Order: sequence, then C-alpha cells, then structure tokens
Amino acid sequence: MGKVLIKCIQTPMQKYFYDRSLDSVVMVNDEEYQILKTVEKTKLVPDGVLRRFVKSGLLRETAIEEIEHPETENLHLLAEHYMGNLILQVTQQCNLRCKYCAYL
Repeated sequence: MGKVLIKCIQTPMQKYFYDRSLDSVVMVNDEEYQILKTVEKTKLVPDGVLRRFVKSGLLRETAIEEIEHPETENLHLLAEHYMGNLILQVTQQCNLRCKYCAYL
C-alpha cells in the first residue's frame, strides 16, 4: 500500500481520524488511535493492521504529499506586520472542508 493522508483528532471524550480519500471522520478506539497517530506521521499503513478501515474503503493511497495553505511561508511576516486582530468563529457544524482549515 502507498502513502495515505489522514489527520488524527482527539476530544476530551473520544478519538477520531479524518480520512482524506473518503472525506470522512471516523470514531476509533484508543489502540487504533495510537496506530493511526503513527500512520499520520509516516503516511504508511502497517500490513495486517486496521483491516476494518481498509475494507470500508478508508486509508486509500493518495497522490497528495502534503496539504499546506499557499500563504504558509508568509504567515510570520503577515502576522507580525499586517494583522491587528484575529477572529475565529467556531461552529458545531464543522465538516473540515474549509480550504483554510488548520486540521487538515
């Protein structure tokens, strides 16, 4: 299997991962979460592990190497010289689809 692109997410009550290939957030147990944290870093799924996700069509190989905002390199300069305020509107309707989402 090739490289996969996921993002692990932890709340006070539960653990999840976002799968880029199916654009889905999936609830996982503690053991799976620890394995997925390694997958998030290495972008590689160990053989024989996480079969239930692979069978469901999750953890597919991706051609994308990294997701990065186009202004990432200029962020320090912009924040230091041009930004006076930052307002974040948090919603419970989040679907992790905003182009500027920091959790992707």
